[in-house]
Amino acid sequence: MFNQVLFTLILGTLTLTGYSQSTTLISATGDGGFESGTTFAANGWTEINGTQANEWFVGSGATGFTGTQCAYISSNGGVSNVYDVNSASVVHFYRDITFPVGQDQGTLTFSWKCNGESTYDFMKVYLVNTSTTPAAGVELLSGQIGTNYNLTNAFSTATIVFCGVAGTTKRLVFSWKNDATIGTQPPSVVDNISLVSSVNSLSCISFLGSGNVTVASLPYSSGSGTTQGTGNDITSANAVACGSTNYFTGEDKVWIFTPNVTGQITISLTSSGSYTGLMLYAGCPISTVCSGIPGACVGYTQSSTGNKSMCATVTAGQTYYLVLDSWSTPFNNSYSNLTIGAPVSASSFNDLPCNATPLTTGVNLSGDNSCASGTGEPSSPSCWYSGTLNTVWYSVVCPSSGQLRIQTLAGSLSNTQIALYSGSCSSLSTNASWCNDNIPSCGTSSYYNSELVVSGLTGGATYYIVVDGNGNATGTFDIQVTDASQPVVPAAGQDCVSTNSVCNQTISVGNPGYQAYGNICDFPGGGSNCLSTGERSSAWYEVSISSAGVLHFDIIPNDWPGTGTFSTDYDFAVWKTAGTGAVTCSQIAAGGTAGTPLRCNYNVYGVTGLSSNGNAPAGYPTAFNSSYETEITVAAGDKYMLVVSNFTNSTAGFTLSFDASSPINYTTPTQVIWSGGSNTNWTISANWGGCSAPGCSIDAVVAPSASNQPILSAGNYNCNNLTINAGATLTLQAGAVLNVCGNFYNYGSLVANASSAIAFIGTGTQNVYGSLVDADKLGGLIIDKTSGSVILNAPLDVSGDFITQNSTSVFNANGQYLRLAKNFTNSSGSTTFTGLINSTIEFNGIVNQSFTPGGTLTLYNVVMNQGVPSSLTLTGNNLSFSGILSLSSGRVTTGNYEVKATSNSPSAVTSGNINSYIDGNLRRTTAAIGSYDFPVGHYASGKGYQLANINFTNSNTANDLLARFDPYTVVPSALGLFDCGVSYDLPALNNGYWTITSTPSTSTGTYTATLFNTPGTYSNSGGASTWTVMKKPSSGTWVLEGTCAPSTVSQV
Repeated sequence: MFNQVLFTLILGTLTLTGYSQSTTLISATGDGGFESGTTFAANGWTEINGTQANEWFVGSGATGFTGTQCAYISSNGGVSNVYDVNSASVVHFYRDITFPVGQDQGTLTFSWKCNGESTYDFMKVYLVNTSTTPAAGVELLSGQIGTNYNLTNAFSTATIVFCGVAGTTKRLVFSWKNDATIGTQPPSVVDNISLVSSVNSLSCISFLGSGNVTVASLPYSSGSGTTQGTGNDITSANAVACGSTNYFTGEDKVWIFTPNVTGQITISLTSSGSYTGLMLYAGCPISTVCSGIPGACVGYTQSSTGNKSMCATVTAGQTYYLVLDSWSTPFNNSYSNLTIGAPVSASSFNDLPCNATPLTTGVNLSGDNSCASGTGEPSSPSCWYSGTLNTVWYSVVCPSSGQLRIQTLAGSLSNTQIALYSGSCSSLSTNASWCNDNIPSCGTSSYYNSELVVSGLTGGATYYIVVDGNGNATGTFDIQVTDASQPVVPAAGQDCVSTNSVCNQTISVGNPGYQAYGNICDFPGGGSNCLSTGERSSAWYEVSISSAGVLHFDIIPNDWPGTGTFSTDYDFAVWKTAGTGAVTCSQIAAGGTAGTPLRCNYNVYGVTGLSSNGNAPAGYPTAFNSSYETEITVAAGDKYMLVVSNFTNSTAGFTLSFDASSPINYTTPTQVIWSGGSNTNWTISANWGGCSAPGCSIDAVVAPSASNQPILSAGNYNCNNLTINAGATLTLQAGAVLNVCGNFYNYGSLVANASSAIAFIGTGTQNVYGSLVDADKLGGLIIDKTSGSVILNAPLDVSGDFITQNSTSVFNANGQYLRLAKNFTNSSGSTTFTGLINSTIEFNGIVNQSFTPGGTLTLYNVVMNQGVPSSLTLTGNNLSFSGILSLSSGRVTTGNYEVKATSNSPSAVTSGNINSYIDGNLRRTTAAIGSYDFPVGHYASGKGYQLANINFTNSNTANDLLARFDPYTVVPSALGLFDCGVSYDLPALNNGYWTITSTPSTSTGTYTATLFNTPGTYSNSGGASTWTVMKKPSSGTWVLEGTCAPSTVSQV
């Protein structure tokens, strides 16, 4: 019979060793004041004078700071405090000190005076290992603490703080040294030596000065800055060794971050300066700080250039300090950006084919080969340029068409090369046509990103893609795979069929301006198009005409200084696309007569445009006359297509300015495209091509048109559909909330602070697509709708809170994988959190999290994988799931609620570990037979994880079992029963007991109960030779029941 049964062991508690906050190891009024006798030995010290002319003495031959005695140097047998300046001497006195466990800071204080001679006659203090024995006449070569003490005839008090000594025994040495030349009396006098050990008092940050930044979450992007004015706080004298000490002589800046997952990070510095150094520490970079043991150097990159890049493996929960420093010349450096990537776990780092990152067709993904190698991989593909292999791998399931288009977009890696492989990840093959170095040219315009179009593949099969840099090149890039049988998706603002709107007289495009030619080669050059070399770094604009008149405009490169003729070479062409004589984008691409531009200019000068007479307007140099064309007569309803082409592919944007008299319809369209013409502010129209900033009726497209990519600071922002194009970046800083009224597409990069949020507030169905994990994770996710639902169409990482605000705020997980770092707050159970079949929710925070389901909600798979083992606390209802609960890191704290497995599969709950278990109630649905683990425990008592197993071997009638573990209030005494030839005459093991309750309350079946007592949680196992399980009904007494089995204390 099985109802409510208590299990325990008949013959566990955690023993904690405490320590005080501080300990006086040498007292200034005792042995440190030299008042216990007239010898060093009488005061607990050892002197080493040998036959030196100048010696250490204890007595009253010198006047101490307090009391009648002190330690002093004398050349006349201790009669007075004088030394022989003509006889070189080195003498010492010392004592050994044992520092208590847990007290890693030592504070040494003493009173002293000494004249001596500059750098020749002085006193030093050392802290060395006890294996170092001072010798007369020999100066110690290492272990000095403090400075050289001399050049004062009056008493001073010195304080020296040192660290990393907890639980060690050290030798404290006072040394006198003088040469054999001049000197000034008196020599050294020491009194009132005090040494106190303590837990800690000084924080690392107090040593770092003003130049430190706490990074809230990764990935991180600093934006522009400088080390000027931050101070030279980290020096070769106080820094933990990390590379050359030359790079600790300038002003410095420190970024402090604590990753929430273990993995590999990439750090990049973009700087036009010189002799920069990046040094990364696990822990404090200051060797003398006492907030724990000083940090360890993880890695560094130092050179004469400004730009830097490095890779490092970091551990979840460990605080890291990234130091930017330099040589003393230049004393400081400016930088345009410093980035710290999100950690990529070893299992997901795609350096090998079998760790390939899966790609979803149509979804852009950011990549980085900076930390990769070519070890253990296939040989270099045939079309690649030779060099060091720094390859990263991707996989894709081929669509049913059997066709793939693979394309990279340059980031800091400006020259990529790619190849395609078939087979298993451990046995790959390729052919020469599955390889590409550079994307096909558009006319004579060559670009160094890569594109591979392959047909004849097997639909549904998995293929592998490898990406590297040309030669030895490394850096960041984007990669996208699409079905090559489908039309190419145009790049907004860079393709003829997806233009920028003209909704303001002045349109500014920030540096570096548009690069390459979008996703479609709109014209290859030649024929009647004066832009004979083809499309080059182009931007397309559609100009709508409101009434009859003439069209004038100026294109001004950002690097034209206002005088002279030097600037980036911008050209243009204009076609009519609506009205009499209109042409289509297809006709423009085909060339020929139909595709002939109405106006076209390819002059070498960058300032160009249309004017009334075809010459440069007043105020411009007359040399620009040849770069202007005559005006176009226009009529109401006409539309014109203008392409602005950067012939030199340079890094300067431009301003497009229409004449006030030109009859242009400047009505804001339903979609605006980021131009970054002014700065990074989302709300300024100049950054949206002069159009109104996005709102709930205006779509936003973030394009890689300028280095001024949008950054949302604290506040509320709005848009309808949001698209982040490949190569573009949207940044949400702390406190920023972006309200999305339509769909969300991320094909570029999203950098979201954990305390930022994206809120879906529209009506009807809203879809979420694209790259939403790792570096592209969201901050918080808020669903605040009055109707409809938000449908997730890709895996999602949320570094903040997940919230459904009310009963009409519906989130459809759509079978996707959701990782959550903070709290889960759902309004109305299964009404507002849907689409759970085959989905997974992983709790991966580094702090305590909460789960509030808002009613009855049955999840599918649940994973506890916290970066720092913490807890997930249930509030308001149970945590139910129908799939598998995987316990890896972090406990679930139930309180009065339950973790409930609705599946009767024995594998529905993993066995857990000391860092991951159910702290409270675990209910498992059971079958007639099966072995069921109950990874329960009790955190508050210190008993922690205590696993139990119930193995039904026959005819179980219980629908489910509810288990928990509790510590004893009173440990049961010996039963005094005899079983299997053993007398059980010792008390119960004092870790605690398991309560297991069946539903229905009375059920039958044959089972084996096994209890796994966690070592270190009991203290009374001594003297026992045999172990067994005892049990009792909830209202009965402890008994022995069933068949005994050989056992150990940790598995009974």
